[in-house]
Amino acid sequence: MFLFLNQIVDEFYWRTDSLILGAVSGSFYVALNGTASIIVTQYRSFSSLIHGMFLPHLTKQLLKDSNDMEQVNFLFRKISKIQYFIVALIFTGFMIFGKNFIALWAGDVYKDAYILALIPMAGLIIPLTQNFAISVLRAADRQKFRTVFLLASAVLNFSVSIPAAMKWNALGVNWVTAIFLLFGNAVVMNIYYHKVIHLDIKGYWHDLLKLFIPTLICVAAGFLLHSAASFNVSWRSLFVQIAAYMFIYILIMFLFGTDKIEKQELRKLLNRVTKR
Repeated sequence: MFLFLNQIVDEFYWRTDSLILGAVSGSFYVALNGTASIIVTQYRSFSSLIHGMFLPHLTKQLLKDSNDMEQVNFLFRKISKIQYFIVALIFTGFMIFGKNFIALWAGDVYKDAYILALIPMAGLIIPLTQNFAISVLRAADRQKFRTVFLLASAVLNFSVSIPAAMKWNALGVNWVTAIFLLFGNAVVMNIYYHKVIHLDIKGYWHDLLKLFIPTLICVAAGFLLHSAASFNVSWRSLFVQIAAYMFIYILIMFLFGTDKIEKQELRKLLNRVTKR
């Protein structure tokens, strides 16, 4: 029941902005926000590919011994780190190349969709990297608190978004959404995960903060790359820049974002792939 209710709340949370803008701001802002929403939806879907694979394993582990959280926390930190690598690549890549992408894809008239997509994408970094915790809740059948809390957040988000849309149009509703995402997931749900579910949230934040400097290095290198090729705005140039940035990102994260054990595991995986 709570899983079903959670899906309804999720749809309500992400679709109310367009309804509010249609009533308050007009069709242009609905189209502008819809363009941004397509990008945000794809961004959300990439992270969910990983954590769903581990739900059967988690269920088996928790059924075997619901009090033994050592293995669960090991997986939580490991998968959260992998999810961060993916989420940060997409977010920083869009931050650097998003304006040109939207100009080529939707046209200059929709150029403001760049910032409208970037704001909720920033607010989603924490919840997307903690998607594995949702699998833990499902495996332990403890979804009630999160569902009720999300329902309350969705109602408050809807209430605050109306005056925000009347004053700042699409920018207002997206800022409200990002703030509720950050407060709800980075604060309230993290306290719940730590106090009630006993997930290693301190370890999660320790891992995340260690990746902050490598991420900044990637962003700086990406903007330098983009500025060097900014004279040529075309699909071919954009794809070449994105491919070059992905190579830089993977290299920097491998050198500075992984520990010795992770480097060894990646080398073994690469050796297996090259042999095949």
